[in-house]
Amino acid sequence: MEIFESCCRTCGSECLEAHSIFEEEVTVRDKKVTLLEILTACLPASLSSLEEDDDYPKQICRICIKKVILAYEFHNTWITAHAEFNVALKFEQRRKRSLATKTQAKAKIEYTLYPSGETIEDAHRTDDTPSNTVIFKIEPGNASSQDVAYVLPTEPVPSTEDGANFKCGMCEERFHTTKACRFHCRFVHGVQ
Repeated sequence: MEIFESCCRTCGSECLEAHSIFEEEVTVRDKKVTLLEILTACLPASLSSLEEDDDYPKQICRICIKKVILAYEFHNTWITAHAEFNVALKFEQRRKRSLATKTQAKAKIEYTLYPSGETIEDAHRTDDTPSNTVIFKIEPGNASSQDVAYVLPTEPVPSTEDGANFKCGMCEERFHTTKACRFHCRFVHGVQ
């Protein structure tokens, strides 16, 4: 409309140096961009799009151009940073999944414990093995692994001054209960 001929479309003030929204280009971050593209990027989606044949003013003032360029630069900076964060987050998520997969993919070795004694013959039992101990033979699920035997006492070791009755068969650690000794063997020595 002719009444808006000299008004700025963004601030509504009268323009002394009017620039056409639909024809002029400005340099932003070393590249030429039209004012229409800048305004479109900065406008909220709830507003109607800018059309050349609508009845609104077709120009913008010099001060509003500077303001809208700053908003456009901020918008692009935010978009770029957001994209970089997305890439970094996806990389971190993939890395965590990969670590979890590697942890799960490690060959889970199942150990079967065979107590030696009168009911079960043990291939690792020798003549010099004391009769008051149980030999646990660890048989890994992987056939290429060598069998390993650990000797664990079945009877309480004479008590020390701290009151610990059970001694680990693989180290000098002492425990008050059999359960504590088994827990120690599982997590310290890897015996399941």
